[in-house]
Amino acid sequence: MPATVKYNHSIVIDRPRGKVLELMTETEHLPKWQRGLAKVETLEGEPFTLSAKTRLVFDTGKKSLEMTETLVDMRLPDAYTAIYETEELWNRVTNMFSEVDGKTLWTTENEFVFSGMMRYLGPRMKKSFIKRTEYEMARFKEFVETHDQPEPLESDLQPASQETLEPHEAFEPHEAFKSHEPLDTTQHE
Repeated sequence: MPATVKYNHSIVIDRPRGKVLELMTETEHLPKWQRGLAKVETLEGEPFTLSAKTRLVFDTGKKSLEMTETLVDMRLPDAYTAIYETEELWNRVTNMFSEVDGKTLWTTENEFVFSGMMRYLGPRMKKSFIKRTEYEMARFKEFVETHDQPEPLESDLQPASQETLEPHEAFEPHEAFKSHEPLDTTQHE
């Protein structure tokens, strides 16, 4: 049986769905809100079209992390699903968007399947994956809501706290897991 982690997360963005999707689907904006993203390379198809493949390279300061993104379901403006793959990780993310009173509710369904050493470490690191998702979604929200302003993102100005996870930390054991504390196995939404 493969080792897996699943969870959902939602955030409300104070902008209409059309603006949110415009900024999310323009690849030149990705490094502005995905911390550490150093390179975006189209491998197949046009960006943000069904079956498009993109190589993403993150510079973590210690090492680089490379992954391939494949868009497997495209139902914009309502939803799209992408698969992210590394040597020891397969990650499906379904992004859903709904608009209410000029604001956008963005919900993600996240599923990770681990192999290699990550088969043993991944399930123990669920909280790290959840924190990373929450952090990236909050950065995107901030990017969208301040997009028309020339100043840098507030999170770029503040030094990283111990709660802020860098991309490589989602793949390495977090301090909390070294003490063998019991994990919260309830569905996080």
